[in-house]
Amino acid sequence: MRPGRVWRFCLSFVLSAISCGAFAADRAETSAGVAEILPLGPLETDALWIADEPVALPLVVDHLDIAAQDGDLLLILLASGGTACPKMWAYVDAGADPIWVSEPFGTCHDDAQALRTERGIEVISPASAPGQSGDLRYWLEGRDIHEVLDEPVSPGSIQTD
Repeated sequence: MRPGRVWRFCLSFVLSAISCGAFAADRAETSAGVAEILPLGPLETDALWIADEPVALPLVVDHLDIAAQDGDLLLILLASGGTACPKMWAYVDAGADPIWVSEPFGTCHDDAQALRTERGIEVISPASAPGQSGDLRYWLEGRDIHEVLDEPVSPGSIQTD
């Protein structure tokens, strides 16, 4: 193998091993067409467009990111930029007809992250409700978003006795 090919192979391997949290993008290919984040929403906020059609998301926020992708399933970061609830999430199935969008979910915590796990695309967020410690884990099965309180793995988790 030539050195250039070895370098490209190593780089592709490293990039494939990086968590979905580093995936955040403004564009993704789906079977329905290109999914893009464009600054065309109301009051100059971001908007999601798939195949040149706007997608109605459950919240109007300042900033969107395509946080992760698994085929036609997209995980969209809904970021308000404020302090009340800076991060929420929504799944979008671009392959459904019509395009399916989940209800928003998450704990609003800044340290939430998207990871690819055995369940698919999963969001792990530090628990923020009074009396809770650990991480809330969210994943999609069919059209149902599952939520479970688990041991802390995210950097912002606070453990209490």
